[in-house]
Amino acid sequence: MKELADKSIDKSIPIPLYFQLKEIMLGYLETLDDGDVIPTEVELCEHFDISRPTVRQAISELVTEGQIVRRKGKGSFVSRQKIKQDFLLVLESFNEEMQEKGLNPETKLVSMKMRGASARAAEVFGIEAG
Repeated sequence: MKELADKSIDKSIPIPLYFQLKEIMLGYLETLDDGDVIPTEVELCEHFDISRPTVRQAISELVTEGQIVRRKGKGSFVSRQKIKQDFLLVLESFNEEMQEKGLNPETKLVSMKMRGASARAAEVFGIEAG
């Protein structure tokens, strides 16, 4: 937490305290490695002299953004593996997009059922109903 020693939150400006903490934490996370533990909520409260709900809001936003992962009973950790889907920019398959990001997607068949085709499906595919 020594990287946070020179950081402080300015309570006199109109920027919400949780947002100031979030920005400080983003900079701090850049100095850490994937999987490194971050300070506890209590430690952050004491260091920055802010309430726990304020700290919790900042951390929750970082979790939502994929910067941090929480593990119940273990703490909060840096999360580097970001999967950003650019599906609005380019239409491609999920597998292709993940492979471009250096990941190895896989498909697992969870269940399979055989059933007869409905009248509509039979009409569309030119097969017998049932």
